[in-house]
Amino acid sequence: MSLASLGLLLYFQGLALVRVPKPERNVAPLVASKNPIPSPKNTKSHTSRETEIFKKRADFSRLSVGSEFELSGISRGEMERFLGLVEFVERKQSYTQFHVLIKESGKGVITIADNSVDIFLNTRQGVYQFSGDDFDGVVYEVKSVTWGDDIDYPSERPGKYPAPLKTFEVLE
Repeated sequence: MSLASLGLLLYFQGLALVRVPKPERNVAPLVASKNPIPSPKNTKSHTSRETEIFKKRADFSRLSVGSEFELSGISRGEMERFLGLVEFVERKQSYTQFHVLIKESGKGVITIADNSVDIFLNTRQGVYQFSGDDFDGVVYEVKSVTWGDDIDYPSERPGKYPAPLKTFEVLE
């Protein structure tokens, strides 16, 4: 006997009748199907859209809200695959920014400007990024970030340092 579930229906193969557990104890004959049930090994899932692997800057020009795409990543020498879905697009004169959902693992921001590509993905596997003048097809895992002192002070300060305090008199 074998069972195969198709939605809410159960099909039994190799049985002549089935007993239905009801108070009236009905017995229903089984009818053999002319179309055999496909083995899960032989079935392929079909999606309505093919996912495109992005390998260069020009690929991003085809993205719009709802677009699906794939990016390759490298983490500890291993290839990763990130399936993205565009949630929001912001188009400005000097850049286009895509807010993306990384399926089953996180979110990201992709910014395409005239002479730069910046990709930042925050996933369950880690943080990945690419920043450069042209996308080479791969985002790389960020190992560690040292924030440090990122404030830029001018080497020569104009005037006196520290500035003298000015005092005021209150006249009544």
